[in-house]
Amino acid sequence: MAPIPDTTSFIQKMEMEREARERGEIRDNRGFFAKYWMYIVPVVLLLFISGATNQDASK
Repeated sequence: MAPIPDTTSFIQKMEMEREARERGEIRDNRGFFAKYWMYIVPVVLLLFISGATNQDASK
């Protein structure tokens, strides 16, 4: 038989962390790029795409 995971303690731990985060006790210590990569990557891709199309039009 396989071991049974202890889901109740995991759920309690996750709830405690969520509550602490809502109260502001836990700070997000990630770096700038780690926090905002999902906003930076599309902007960079759009800049590359627009730069490639502008170069083709100027030839």
